[in-house]
Amino acid sequence: MNLFTFLLLFPALLFNSEIESPKTTHTLLEENTLRTVVLIRHAKSSHENPEWLDIERPLGPRGYNDAPFMGEKLKEKGINFDLIIASPSQRTTETIHLICKEIGYPVDNIIWDSSVYLSSSENLINIIRELDNGINTVGIVGHNPSMTEMANSLQKNEKIENVPTTGIVSVSFAIENWADLKLKKGKLNYFIYPKKYKKKEQ
Repeated sequence: MNLFTFLLLFPALLFNSEIESPKTTHTLLEENTLRTVVLIRHAKSSHENPEWLDIERPLGPRGYNDAPFMGEKLKEKGINFDLIIASPSQRTTETIHLICKEIGYPVDNIIWDSSVYLSSSENLINIIRELDNGINTVGIVGHNPSMTEMANSLQKNEKIENVPTTGIVSVSFAIENWADLKLKKGKLNYFIYPKKYKKKEQ
């Protein structure tokens, strides 16, 4: 191509590159952006002392075994939390401390949100939609019935009748902004709980 021909074609080349470039960038963003919500119900708690308030109940023997066990399973799945938000009840606190020890998440980085205790699923949805977009994977540690309600509100791949104690549900969304999260539009990655593994071992 000689200089004269290049000068004639240059405006057209420049115009086409300006049109296609934003489209290509937008496509790459959509394909590579993934937001993941991991719901974690507290481990089995104790009812030993009838004088305990509900928020004060600690884990029972099974809970102390199940929480680190499920932490190991999360580690095997390569979980990498950017943020964990948890109810401040005694049983959720003990559960996530044991899980964090297994996955290497610093407990000092946990956000203790009192609204997650006895929360409605609507409140949890609002918490997620208000997350900073620098966060890709968030863990929500709470209670039933909101954990089971959320598990079914976020996705429609599987009807989950009940998230049992130490049950974990992971759902991903192909969105750039948490504020754009829509119900039933997530993809179920996995639904795991202690008895699921024990059944396989038997």
